[in-house]
Amino acid sequence: MKKALFVAVLLPLCIRISAQDTDSLRFSALDARLDEYFAALAGEPAAVQNEECDFLIESCRDSVIMQHVALRIYGHYLESKIMGDDAVAVHVADTWFLSGRIKMKSGIDLMNARVFAEFNRSSLIGMKAPEIRLEELGAGTVTLFGDALPRRTVLYFYDTECPSCKMETIMLEALMDGGKYDADLYAVCTGTDEDAWKEYAGTHFKGGNARHFIDPDAESDFQRKYGVIRTPGLFLIDRDGTILGRGLDSEALEMLLRVIDERENYDYGGEASAGMFKTLFSALGDNPDPDDIMETADYIASRTLGSGDRESFRRMGGDLLYFLAGMGGEAYRQATGAYIDKYILADNGVWTSENDSLKVIGFASMLKSLLDRAPYGAPVPDVELYGTLKKGRRSRNGMFSTGRLKGHPSLIVFYTKGCGNCREMLAAADRLQADRSRRRMKMLLVDMDVLSEKYPAAAEAALDAFDLSTLPFAIETAPDGTVTRKYVDIADY
Repeated sequence: MKKALFVAVLLPLCIRISAQDTDSLRFSALDARLDEYFAALAGEPAAVQNEECDFLIESCRDSVIMQHVALRIYGHYLESKIMGDDAVAVHVADTWFLSGRIKMKSGIDLMNARVFAEFNRSSLIGMKAPEIRLEELGAGTVTLFGDALPRRTVLYFYDTECPSCKMETIMLEALMDGGKYDADLYAVCTGTDEDAWKEYAGTHFKGGNARHFIDPDAESDFQRKYGVIRTPGLFLIDRDGTILGRGLDSEALEMLLRVIDERENYDYGGEASAGMFKTLFSALGDNPDPDDIMETADYIASRTLGSGDRESFRRMGGDLLYFLAGMGGEAYRQATGAYIDKYILADNGVWTSENDSLKVIGFASMLKSLLDRAPYGAPVPDVELYGTLKKGRRSRNGMFSTGRLKGHPSLIVFYTKGCGNCREMLAAADRLQADRSRRRMKMLLVDMDVLSEKYPAAAEAALDAFDLSTLPFAIETAPDGTVTRKYVDIADY
């Protein structure tokens, strides 16, 4: 979409401006279009913006225009106040300027770009926090971020003589000392005066969730690893060591912590999302194919996860799981199992929070274990059940082995008498039995209320062998006793 926008509004300008005709007025028109382009890209993941910016630069055929466009892009992302845009600036510097593919205006500019990239490329959002060895107050030398941590970490670089740090410390104390958020504070003094550091540590962040560090000899290389050229500097680091935020101040940190808190307590499967998906999937009709359902799920994933936007997919993907889980019918049940395998239980780096472990991974695992019972193509589980066995006009009650329903196609129907859908299923079963073309079909009808009351061991075995989480449940077997269909609606025969 963005590439099409570029072709429509930028390429004609680039063609009209030649190396001999690069007056400032024409460049101003190009810059105005570039500003529109930047606005269109705002909010996209860094990987998407990197790709689009590379395409933009590569599309310039004139070297002067290419240099102008590349410098304009680099400058925009270098000066951007949007968190994460610095990753694009590092990418552009590495790919186009430091590689020598495009020259900068001067050697000083190139040196500044090299310093910027070198001091930022190791601590971009989404990367693992670099390990650093520091001296901790009262604990000696320790290594930070070598292992996973039980809580998130606010990493705060400060200097005891920095006026801005003094104000930031006051704001940060108000945020952290209340214990409102699941995060610890690691305060790192960037100075060399250990007495001043100890005095600071004894005065600030006394809420109990702070640790104090210093590296007076700069042996850990924290300046380069975390881009600490000036102070104060604030990072938010996840439990697994992933950098969630950088270049923060206390206000931005609180906003980010609040967003994460809301995300971790997100209630999947709400009415709004269910309504949206109901409208979306209604376009497939009343009897969709499992492949059509998965194609729609794949499209949602391609527009979110496929473009690097894990957060949007996390919400939509989790909501979709709950929507599919609530849909009955054979096609939706098959698609649900395929969706779980492909997008929930797969290692895609999306479901990382405790909330997701319970509400998404845990729920999906439980659901998948039900869906996998009595798998297609396998022999039907052999369970002794009390029920009514029908074939043509004949019927009899008693204990029957599901594994012995061979020689003819068979249907096993589990139901309860108090269920309206079950009554409809039984009525459809009677009509099917009356159909002469179906008289060779065996049908075993199992009342789960009767089975549970009179034969509890058999009921437990049935619950272990089949997905009886919702009733009625009908399963079809071939003459050789293998499962051919599940979650059957007999009215569709």
